[in-house]
Parts: sequence; structure tokens; C-alpha cells
Amino acid sequence: PLGTAEVPEGPISAGSMDIVVAFQGDLLFASNRIGAHVDHHDAIVETDESNNTGFSRRGGMDISVSRPEADLSHCPDATALSARLGNAGDDTLPAGIAVSFYHGDPLSDGSLLGTALTRQPLPPGGYADVALDVSGAVSAGRITIVADDDGTGTGRIAEIDELNNSALLDIPAC
Repeated sequence: PLGTAEVPEGPISAGSMDIVVAFQGDLLFASNRIGAHVDHHDAIVETDESNNTGFSRRGGMDISVSRPEADLSHCPDATALSARLGNAGDDTLPAGIAVSFYHGDPLSDGSLLGTALTRQPLPPGGYADVALDVSGAVSAGRITIVADDDGTGTGRIAEIDELNNSALLDIPAC
């Protein structure tokens, strides 16, 4: 668990309360689903035990991008770019999601460096690292990584949150 909290007395019937839990550890990806389970040891007799678990995100599919990285160790012959895709939704994401890597902003003057595909389905809460090897040196500047982008700015997956599909990485000259 990322953290736990003891609550000496719960809310009144049909009431609610806020609980603060100290967070310990790292999230695996941006928009990572966080689950909470109340009465883990079934110490309280309830008429409905099925409502004791909840998650921070609900809905269908949700791709997020985080942890952008560049490996410049083989520069100027090659540059390796990567990012982590996470599934913050409730539905499994299919294999073959396009992830495009741009030098600059793809909505203005950015140029496409290449597109990689995820290799396996991503279950809810799952993640995978996606890599692109670029032949030659990538000039210094900002790299934009966009998930569910086939290299033309077009996606194919309807998501509950389209705003967490990109990550930025500033790379130095090699």
C-alpha cells in the first residue's frame, strides 16, 4: 500500500468524511489510478460490503504519458527516446497504440521524429515503456511525446481524458 490511516469513528449514517493519508513511494505513471479500501479487515458489520473500494478514476479508456527520457550515449550516431504509457481508465487498452515523438510542438512548427507502437494490451492500472530509436543526433531542444497519435495528430481511441496524452522533454546538444 502507498499509505494507510486509522479512523477512530466513522461518519453518521448516509454521511461522508474526508480522510488524509500520508503518501509513501512513487506512482508508476502519470494519472495513475489510486484505489482506497475501507474496512479492509471486515471489522464493521455492514449491509453492503461491495461499496468499500473506490478508485480515483472512473470510466472507459485513458492513456497517460510520463517519464520521458533520452539516451544520448550513442550520439551523434543515434538517439534513443522513450516514455511511459499508463492506463488510468477502467477498460483495457488494446495493443498497437501509436506514440509519436516530435522535435518541437506538433501543433505549430514541430517535426515528426518517428512513431512507435505499444506491443501488448494495457489493463487498468498497467503501464508500458515505449521507445523510439532515431538514427543520428537529435538537435538540442524540446521533444514532445504524444500518445494515441499516428504521426499526423490523429488518434483512434476515445478517452475519458485527452489532456494527459503528452509529455515534454528538453534535451541538450550531444
